[in-house]
Amino acid sequence: MLATYVIQALSSDGRGIARGNPGEKVTFVSQALPGEIVLARFLSERRTFCEAEAVEIVSASPMPCLPPARIRRCAEAVRSCAWTIQSSFAGKSALCGMP
Repeated sequence: MLATYVIQALSSDGRGIARGNPGEKVTFVSQALPGEIVLARFLSERRTFCEAEAVEIVSASPMPCLPPARIRRCAEAVRSCAWTIQSSFAGKSALCGMP
């Protein structure tokens, strides 16, 4: 099932956070950035939250994609690693147009 979400923030694991009306569950949307409106595929529902994956960016984020220099240096160090975290960062970097 596809639904449209407005991403309001990022979670600690890098997923976008979308909140609906009061009383609705929070939805964590992978491959989404704050300020974006995305079309996402619903993946699962848990007791206190839902999970989805962005399949299309309907409206790009008005916020600049480059983080502050200190965070950018850390991100560059992570990109140089061969760990699996690199693939997660690479997906978000591609959305921002970073190499």
